[in-house]
Amino acid sequence: MKRKGFTVNLGEGTRYLIVGGITTVINLIIYQIFLWFDVSYMIATSFAFIGSVIFAFFANKYFVFDVVTSSSTWFELTMFIGSRMSTFLVETVGLFVLISGFGLKEMISKIVMNVIVIVLNYIISKFWIFKGEKRENI
Repeated sequence: MKRKGFTVNLGEGTRYLIVGGITTVINLIIYQIFLWFDVSYMIATSFAFIGSVIFAFFANKYFVFDVVTSSSTWFELTMFIGSRMSTFLVETVGLFVLISGFGLKEMISKIVMNVIVIVLNYIISKFWIFKGEKRENI
C-alpha cells in the first residue's frame, strides 16, 4: 500500500499480527496503570479491554484492511466491539471446556484458544466489519 511518500510492503496478515501485538501491549499497559492506582483487577481489565478494542478498531480499519469507504464508523465500531465480546465469550467457554472437561493445562488451553480467537477475529473483521472499498481500489 502506498501512503504519503512511502511504501509499506507488508501483507494484510502481517499487518494484522503487528496490530495484534501492539493491541496486546496497550491492553497490558492500561491494566497495569489501573492496578497502580489500586483499582480492582476486574475494573482494570474492563478498561484495558475497552481501550485496546478501540485502538484495534481504528488500526484494523485504516492500517490492516485499509478501508476508506464503508458504512458508518459508529456502526462498524459497534459491530467490532460486539464481535470482540463474542470471541471473548468463545475463548472463555473454550478455556472452561479444555481445562475442566479435557483436563488440559491452563497455558496450553490459553494458547489453543488464542489461535482460534485470532483466526475468528480476522475472518469477522475482513468479511463482515471492514468489507468496504479499499484504498487501492479507489
